Amino acid sequence: TEAAKPKATTTAPKATTIPTVETTAKVNPLAEAQAKADAGDAASCYQVALAYKSGNGVQKSLTTAFQYMKSAAEKGYEPAYIEVAKMSHGGRGVTKDREIAEQWYQKAAEAGNAEARRILLNM
Repeated sequence: TEAAKPKATTTAPKATTIPTVETTAKVNPLAEAQAKADAGDAASCYQVALAYKSGNGVQKSLTTAFQYMKSAAEKGYEPAYIEVAKMSHGGRGVTKDREIAEQWYQKAAEAGNAEARRILLNM
């Protein structure tokens, strides 16, 4: 009998919405740091200097590393003091100059850098 047969039901699939994803340009952290450094930010100068010193994300250049590191140090960024001292002491990226190195080691020591104190004792 007809009444005993179940009715076939069809349900239309629910429409799914695909979330839209905003695409943004990839941010290059080094380019961002370099822009800040070039605008005078001491911490960014230090970060860019480390990148050039190691060749991380840029072609290694001790000369450029020293320029950025010295800029950071001159702006009072204490971690840069000992780096400028070491680079000056060893002639890495700059003409070797023990007197300038000693001045930066002294600044680093005055800022509490124990390594700088030890180096000064042996100079």
